[in-house]
Amino acid sequence: MILTTIFYFSFNGFLFGDVNMDSNVNLADAVAIMQYLSNPSRFPLLVPDYADVTGNRDGVTLIDALYIQKKLLGI
Repeated sequence: MILTTIFYFSFNGFLFGDVNMDSNVNLADAVAIMQYLSNPSRFPLLVPDYADVTGNRDGVTLIDALYIQKKLLGI
């Protein structure tokens, strides 16, 4: 099973969830969030606002990575 982009949430030019800024929201973005959370100095996010996809404005959390994964799996 290949997980590809299945959703976009765009607002004022921001593509929320596109953490690695490749114009797609996919599993690589969820991985980038988890890497950032485990070691922010080694895996910085260029635009952290793109990673806060849950919409609750609590910053970047594991819930954001989980949200992307669930959307990709359709659950």
